[in-house]
Amino acid sequence: MNDSSGLEKFYISVHPQIFRIDTVRTFDLYAKNADGKVSLFHSAGDIYSADQHGRIFSDNIPALYIRNGDKGRYTRYLEENFPFIMDDPLINEQDKAEIAHEILTFIAMTLFSTPGAEIVTAFKNAIKHVTDMVLFNDDSVKYLIQLTSNGFHEYNHAVNVGIFGLGLAKEILGEEEGHDMAEIASGFFLHDIGKYTIPRHISRRNGPLSPEEWNIMRKHPEQGHRMLQAFNTLTDEVSTIVLQHHERHDGKGYPLGIKGNKIHTYAKICTIADVFDALTSQRPYRTPKSSFHALAIMQNEMKSEFDPDFFARFVRLFSKV
Repeated sequence: MNDSSGLEKFYISVHPQIFRIDTVRTFDLYAKNADGKVSLFHSAGDIYSADQHGRIFSDNIPALYIRNGDKGRYTRYLEENFPFIMDDPLINEQDKAEIAHEILTFIAMTLFSTPGAEIVTAFKNAIKHVTDMVLFNDDSVKYLIQLTSNGFHEYNHAVNVGIFGLGLAKEILGEEEGHDMAEIASGFFLHDIGKYTIPRHISRRNGPLSPEEWNIMRKHPEQGHRMLQAFNTLTDEVSTIVLQHHERHDGKGYPLGIKGNKIHTYAKICTIADVFDALTSQRPYRTPKSSFHALAIMQNEMKSEFDPDFFARFVRLFSKV
C-alpha cells in the first residue's frame, strides 16, 4: 500500500483501478490535492461513472483513499468485485498484479490483527482468484514477486511466502493433475496464522529466545491448525502446509522431526519460500539480505534443509524475474 506521510493515521491508500464503473459503494473515496491534503473524490451511495473513472487518467491520480473506519465496508466491496476486476480486459496484467497484491495485503493485515472465520474465507476467496491469474498468465508471478515487501510484519511475510510458494508450486506442480492449486496457495498464505497466538514479546523479540520462549514459538504450527479447524476453514492441503512448514529435509525441523520424502511436497515448497522471505525481510536483529545473497546462503549454509530439486527450481524461478 502506498501510504503518504501522515495520511495513514486516518486514510488507507488503494489502487485507483479497483473501483468498477457503474457500481455503488457504501464508503466515500478521496484523492490527494497538489498541497498533499485529501479531498472528497466520489461520495458513498453514488454510481461510479465512466466520466468519474476517467479523471484518474486525465488528472494522473496515482492512488485513491478510504477512511480507516471503512475497512470493513471496503473488504466487502473487494469480495464482491475482485473476480470482475481480474477478468476486466481493460486492466493490463501488471496493473492486475498490483491490485491483487494490494488486496491480499489489505486482507492479510486485517486477518493478522483480528482473525476469524469470515476474514479467513475472504482471504481464501481472494487467493483463489490470484491463483487463477498466476496459472493462466506466465508474467503474473514475475509482477507479483517484484511487488513483495521486506517490511517486518506478519501480514507482509504471509503475502510474500504465498507469492513465492505459488510461483514455485506452478513450476513443480503446474503440469500435474489432481492438485487443488487454490487450496495449496491458501496453505502458503496461511502458514503462519498460528503466530497470532504467540505473545508479542516473544514473536517480535529483538534477539535470541530463551529455551522456554523457543518452546512456545515452536507451537505455532499446531496452534494455527487448531485455529483454522475452529473456523471450519481447514482443508487437507492447508492442514498439511500449516503443520509441516517447519519440517526440514534433514529431519532437524519441528514439530514432528520428519525428513526427506516423509515431508509432503506442498510443505517442502512452503519451507523454501518461508526461509527465503525470512532472509530477505527486515528483522529487528538484522538487515535484509539481497535475493542473490539469500539464495547463496540457502545453497551454501542451509543446503541440507531443503529438497535439492525443489531448491534448484526455486533458483530458476528467480532467474525469470
